[in-house]
Amino acid sequence: MLLDDHPIVLEGIQRRLQGVPAFQIAGSYSTARELIHALATTTQTVHLAIVDFSLGPHDVDGINLLRALRLRYPRTAVLVLSSHFNPATVSLALQAGVSGFLSKSQGADELIDAIRQVARGKTYLPADMRQQLAELSDRAPARGSVPGQVQETLTPREYEVLRCTLEGMSTSEISAKFSRAMSTISTQKKSGFQKLGIRTDAELFKVRSLIEKG
Repeated sequence: MLLDDHPIVLEGIQRRLQGVPAFQIAGSYSTARELIHALATTTQTVHLAIVDFSLGPHDVDGINLLRALRLRYPRTAVLVLSSHFNPATVSLALQAGVSGFLSKSQGADELIDAIRQVARGKTYLPADMRQQLAELSDRAPARGSVPGQVQETLTPREYEVLRCTLEGMSTSEISAKFSRAMSTISTQKKSGFQKLGIRTDAELFKVRSLIEKG
């Protein structure tokens, strides 16, 4: 099954995969609700769901979607195909239980290779992303020495903004998602950074465990 909120992307993926004899597309959907309903009602065995990480502003956020799929349909592997391709987003997705992550800028042949590897029970990441994750892990401080350990509690809105930032969303995308002014989002992000004792998105990735605990 396929999930993406851009019809032209869905059409392109379908056309490419339909040319592969071993693949059968059970359905394609533009919202998380449609995908979850299809999984709940289909009589077919769905081995793999290829999903976008960042859907429309009024749809479920990427991490909650991935967690819901893992919880409700543990036998269906999940491969993420997204334009939000950075170590923070990929790391969160892996922790949520996905079997692979690809950038939309990568070629169709690599997507096919990823599908085949995931079908064999492996986890698929492009080599450059594996390297980036390894480097960040090596540089990350020990849990007990995380810079700026939280002295203040993040407000619910600061938490929302920081988690969306970890998911790879831009300020404008977060603004649209929550119907708040971009200046408000920027202020909430800055305030959250100050409470965590950090200054950059890269540092936010290193202390992501604090955000995940909420």
